[in-house]
Amino acid sequence: MKDAFWVFLALLLMVASGLFYLAMNGNLLAIIVMASVWTICCVLAGSLIVIHVVKVQNDKAQQDFIANSRENLQIVQNQQRLQ
Repeated sequence: MKDAFWVFLALLLMVASGLFYLAMNGNLLAIIVMASVWTICCVLAGSLIVIHVVKVQNDKAQQDFIANSRENLQIVQNQQRLQ
């Protein structure tokens, strides 16, 4: 499985190099393809960053809620003991 990944990565780099070479020589189609791929990669990276940040914030909010619930439960139990 790891070998397939490296083969795929090598082929991807070769295609990218070929597109870069063609774009440097003024091939309009290669320039459009490279711009499209670059745009998709940037949007995907931004989306992954946002998803990660939201997940971290949700985990923190969940931990804060649990801590607050435990504290409230402790307060209620202390009040019940006093009565």
